[in-house]
Amino acid sequence: MKGNIACRNAIVGGRVEGNINAQEIIEFQGGAEMLGDIVCKGLIVQKGVFFEGNCRMSQKTKEKS
Repeated sequence: MKGNIACRNAIVGGRVEGNINAQEIIEFQGGAEMLGDIVCKGLIVQKGVFFEGNCRMSQKTKEKS
């Protein structure tokens, strides 16, 4: 997937090229590839994930369009 994502929760099992802004939790399943920045309250990363970018975690997240 290429593009930015704004959501409540995200489960990523494939490749994302873009930013993810989640209001709650982002989960990266084994073998996932993330090329971009993420903003969330909680993060789950399984073994075998490739992540290149920045992560910001806080109690408050902003929805970006």
